[in-house]
Amino acid sequence: DHQVKIRGFRIELGEIETRLAACEGVREAAVLARQDAGADKRLVGYVTGEGIEISRLRAALAGELPEYMVPSAFVVLEAFPLTAHGKLDREALPAPDQQAVPASAYEAPRGELEAAIAAIWCELLGRDQVGRDDHFFELGGHSLLAVQLMARIDKVLAIEVPLRTLFAAPVLADFAQHIGGRRLGEESTSLVTIRGQGRQLPLFLVHPGEGEVDYARRLAAVLDSDLPVYGLAASGFLRGEPARQSVEEIAHHYVREIQRVQPHGPYRIAGWSIGGTIAFEICHQLLGADESVEFLGVMDTLANYRDKLRDARQLVDPAWYLYHAAVEQLPAKTVKPMVAMRDAGDLDAMLETCQHAGLFPAEVDIDVLHRHLAVRHGLARAVWNYVAPVLPLPFTLFAAREQKRDDRTLGWGARHGAALRQCTVPGDHRSMMEEGHIDALGTAITAALVDAAGQCMTAPAHQPLVLIQRGRAGRVPLFCMPGAGASVTSFAQLTQALGPDQPVYGLQARGLCGTQVPYSSVEAAARAYVRAIEEIVPSGPVHLLGHSFGGWIAAEMARQLEAIGRPPASLFILDSRGPRDKDDVHYHTPTEALERLVSLYDLTVDKPLGLSARDFEPLGERERLELLRKRLIERRVLPARTDLTLLRGVAQVFFANINTSWCPPTGYARPVHVVVANAVSRSGPADAERDHAEVARRWRDYAPQLQLWHAPGNHLTLLSAPHVQALAEHIGPLLRDAFESSRSI
Repeated sequence: DHQVKIRGFRIELGEIETRLAACEGVREAAVLARQDAGADKRLVGYVTGEGIEISRLRAALAGELPEYMVPSAFVVLEAFPLTAHGKLDREALPAPDQQAVPASAYEAPRGELEAAIAAIWCELLGRDQVGRDDHFFELGGHSLLAVQLMARIDKVLAIEVPLRTLFAAPVLADFAQHIGGRRLGEESTSLVTIRGQGRQLPLFLVHPGEGEVDYARRLAAVLDSDLPVYGLAASGFLRGEPARQSVEEIAHHYVREIQRVQPHGPYRIAGWSIGGTIAFEICHQLLGADESVEFLGVMDTLANYRDKLRDARQLVDPAWYLYHAAVEQLPAKTVKPMVAMRDAGDLDAMLETCQHAGLFPAEVDIDVLHRHLAVRHGLARAVWNYVAPVLPLPFTLFAAREQKRDDRTLGWGARHGAALRQCTVPGDHRSMMEEGHIDALGTAITAALVDAAGQCMTAPAHQPLVLIQRGRAGRVPLFCMPGAGASVTSFAQLTQALGPDQPVYGLQARGLCGTQVPYSSVEAAARAYVRAIEEIVPSGPVHLLGHSFGGWIAAEMARQLEAIGRPPASLFILDSRGPRDKDDVHYHTPTEALERLVSLYDLTVDKPLGLSARDFEPLGERERLELLRKRLIERRVLPARTDLTLLRGVAQVFFANINTSWCPPTGYARPVHVVVANAVSRSGPADAERDHAEVARRWRDYAPQLQLWHAPGNHLTLLSAPHVQALAEHIGPLLRDAFESSRSI
């Protein structure tokens, strides 16, 4: 049988034999899938001929075949053994010896750790010895065998090592050094240094749906050697590591990892498969932080993965997800039992069935497979729920030529046509990253990087300042920052209650129009707002007031103004949670965010909207907004002809705001007036968030000179009649007193 299956790959041995026979000096060629004692099944090539060098054979096949089809060992014979009928006797072909695998000049491992790792490599790779300068992948290793390696290290050495470590350090001595760091308690990171040296701006490559970055290692080899290359691997593979559930959260985490290497732009970001989706959102968030992006590449990435959903149960049930992912690769006799396991939700049995069928390595523990499944399922859910915003940024789509598709733009042309640059590369979705095709992809990416050099794109200029009331000349102006997703119009009644003499300005959030990129950091928004204030009030005192999320921005503006020697005359924080602790960050999924937005609208209506995350979960982005708009119109919160773009702007700014953390490095030494609403909301979690004691504690940690006041109304109605009058009566005298105090200093 010339077709075999090794670790999930169906391999045609005849194709390898044909390529091997065409190599220089080869007279005859044969390929076997062997499983010798103590070793896993592997491909072995047999040849006869003159002047044959094993290293050249491997290099020749590696240039034409995917990595998993290149034999891990080659045996050179004077003649092939034959049967009585004169045909090749495959059973008589000898097992490969030490000379059958090309290796570096041998240098013995140093120390107990290197020796222990070398012993494991020998066992997995079927070798008699492994030196400290040997390269795992050059010895015949591949990504699936690497998974077994990590499982073996965990069992033998009691050290849990992320797979990405091997991709970053495939030479035994380097790999052992990384493991030594893990033994000393070094924390895992998503960032993988593939090539840390080079004079160019680095390129960051995001993982595909499997979550690991082996492709980045292979791609780096065909990119300019002067280009630093980093990979971004998914979290969740290790014990206790979270498997993130939304593209926005994943991108937020990767932005922080990227900025550890490159604090500021211009940035170069790319990703393969769903990694292109994450790369797209990374650039969205970088632009939201007012950073610049030079290059964005999406490699065979669909614009909308929701269209690929065959069964909605895959979204919520990992058993259904695993079934659909594996069923086409399973032997026919196992499909019916697999259906029964799926319906019973028996994931352990399903994973074991996949192991027995060769889809997963047999040695890996079930709990490890559970984590791998959770990562893949989480990534699939994330891209199913993601809607790529329109970016003010040209980007390049590298599409696989041999992948059959009706739309060659992969869906990007419909909404992003003006920014889209297309480049077709050889291969299909998988083989574009394999030997024989990856060189062409590397050449295309290099050319695209050259074309993009110096074209640093930033978010378009945004003018946030809105005059609410001109007031009397000579009075210190009050600048107001609204809550998450809110407009400066929320301060209209407060302005009226403060009286006609008080100058009041609002600072409108970027992105409410539905087309611009929302700010993705409090610091970036505060910098922009401070610049806007300085344009109309270049000197002298100002008052700052922020409601809810706007309270964070107001407090950060106060810090920035103080740093330039211009502290505000007064700072008011209205019903805002204090700065977050670094470990106290919950990232909301898009449906969770809409549920929170609904809970805020419920504070202003007599009858709740009656919508939850479960109502939004099965729907696409447009359908979710349509449902929300319908309910808001029914409750007379919005007029009947409200454009969906308006609601999309509110939703996208709200989403960006509630997923933004603010952990200022230092406190604020001046007085801060914190107002908390007395009335509780209908939402239990919202009640807990606004617990007065907790609010006071958090703000007091930031501002020791805290002055707390309890306002009538709830989180939203404190800004509207009849409660707003009491708020104005509290704030008004403080505005005047702060101004008088600042004049006397």
